[in-house]
Amino acid sequence: VGDEWCMYPTYDFTHCVIDSLEDITHSCCTLEFENRRESYYWLLEELGIFKPNVWEYGRLNIKNNVLSKRKLKQLVMEKYVSGWDDPRLLTINGLRRRGFTAEGINKFCDDMGVSRSVVVWAPYERLEGCGRTALNTVSPRRMAVIDPLKVVLTDVKEGEVRMVTCHDYPEGMKDLGVDTASTFQVPLSRVIYIEKADFKAKANTKKYYGLVPGATKRLLHGFNITCTNFDTDARGEPTTVYCTIDFENKEKIKKGFLHWVSGETTTFTCNLYSKLFTAEYPGEEGKGNKVDYLTQLNPKSLDVRRSAVLSKSVARSMKAGEHYQFERLGFFYVDPSTSKGRLVINRTMELSSGKKK
Repeated sequence: VGDEWCMYPTYDFTHCVIDSLEDITHSCCTLEFENRRESYYWLLEELGIFKPNVWEYGRLNIKNNVLSKRKLKQLVMEKYVSGWDDPRLLTINGLRRRGFTAEGINKFCDDMGVSRSVVVWAPYERLEGCGRTALNTVSPRRMAVIDPLKVVLTDVKEGEVRMVTCHDYPEGMKDLGVDTASTFQVPLSRVIYIEKADFKAKANTKKYYGLVPGATKRLLHGFNITCTNFDTDARGEPTTVYCTIDFENKEKIKKGFLHWVSGETTTFTCNLYSKLFTAEYPGEEGKGNKVDYLTQLNPKSLDVRRSAVLSKSVARSMKAGEHYQFERLGFFYVDPSTSKGRLVINRTMELSSGKKK
């Protein structure tokens, strides 16, 4: 090449040579590198070494997040996130720690395909949808309560415990090749816990199917309960709900099924993740106006709940790296930081995005 230049384009020199020496058959780049194809092939021809095929394609972005290496590095180095494996990031390690599987990520890539458009923006919900499909058949069903409210079953005696049989997977999944015969048992005692959102002192809408005074609802996999009374704190917030229980399920319940936890319980840390940015296109505002993307970070992208509860018998069998569906709540993943006496579970996604794709 000679020694007449005082500066050499090091990227253009190293990129093609390394590809060739490593026997790369196809070098895939985004479209901004298309004008470097000529120099790529020129140097390899001058050196007389193997020439890989070069393909350029449009850059894939996912709304409400960033994929730029520069921006990802800034988020990590300036501690806006906990690290390269922060479950809010779309790095491979971040997705894995959130609970996405390789099958879910690959399905998303297959569905999106390859485009020659300069920039492709995919809805975050599409990534979740692909992840949800992959997790559905590998996530045994369990019941957990994230925001617990105490319920006392007044006609169950102190110390009385009934075992309720639950299925790992619903019967309807048999056609998907899933073993729907496997079961596990959970205890039902005088005190149970339901979600605070599943009880209201007075329903203000006909679309509310939770528990209200005088209403009868069904415990999932269990029995009908009817609310008779409740206690409140100084602010008027319900603290304890009192119900009767019908072990014969005399009343047919069409709507209003509640997940619950009872018996000996254990608390765990539950990390609820949301979109990392409030803006669909981080760095833009309104009609393409440029802004600092850091000002659009979502302050509610991580909601840590430390009082979530599971039955001890269920929690005892959970291991780091396992996937579960907590019924009515979403898909969850046991975090690698889990240790004896400290259970940490990440929500991968809710059961439905509630948004049209």
